[in-house]
Amino acid sequence: MRSDWQYPNLWAGCVGAWCPSQVSGGNRLMDLSGRNNHGTLTNMDPMSDWVNSGGVRALDFDGSNDGVLVPSNASLDLNGAFTVCCWLLFRGSGTQVAFSRFPNSGFSAFWLGTSSGNFVATVNSGSAQIAGAATTGVWVHLAATRGTTNLVTPFLNGVPGSTATVSGAVNAGSVGIGRFGDGAFHWNGLVDDARIYNRALTPQEIRILASRRGAAYQTRRIARGFVADIGGMVGSKKLNELAATGTLASKYAATNGLTLNQLLSADVSVFN
Repeated sequence: MRSDWQYPNLWAGCVGAWCPSQVSGGNRLMDLSGRNNHGTLTNMDPMSDWVNSGGVRALDFDGSNDGVLVPSNASLDLNGAFTVCCWLLFRGSGTQVAFSRFPNSGFSAFWLGTSSGNFVATVNSGSAQIAGAATTGVWVHLAATRGTTNLVTPFLNGVPGSTATVSGAVNAGSVGIGRFGDGAFHWNGLVDDARIYNRALTPQEIRILASRRGAAYQTRRIARGFVADIGGMVGSKKLNELAATGTLASKYAATNGLTLNQLLSADVSVFN
């Protein structure tokens, strides 16, 4: 784990992280969690299906036969609490799957996507939990958490939807991005920043992930701007040694979506 992550807690319990906007392209989609659960592009062009959207890259799925397949691995097994989430842009209609784990026995361990005009999350073939109305052509963040009481909560752009109690392990089958793991219900649209955790993220953590694509990869480089604002002072000093008053620091932190503690804990030497 890098020492300069802005939100290091977003890496705790992460067992899979596939983020096209953070990698270089090609036939493989690298797992950035450190668990080496790398994916292989299937029926996709390693050049043209990596597209720019919103200023960063994403993977483009055609809704026909495209997909990324991640082989089943014990590190992806979820026997208790967990979180699954991704950024997606929907172009299609009906039931489509953006992110899933699907065993060969014929039931879904989990899937995120669309059904009956809604963005939904489904766990262990339970009823689809509605996160919110599906929209086309815009990026949204879709997530689902399950806590220690087996309560599954879907989130759309950080806002919780309808809940249900669903028990059972999620520990079999391949992970599919842009499709079910077994190759059905292909996604027509874009996907970025798909993640699996072996814990239930807090609502605040979900909101951070939903604040921007690739939020978990954000570093404390924002501190550079603060140093410039207070006179261009750089070096190995802590920012709270450079700020003579808390007023300027507080204002800068609020403007950039940080707490004062987050800003003042940044070591300027990290950024030079």
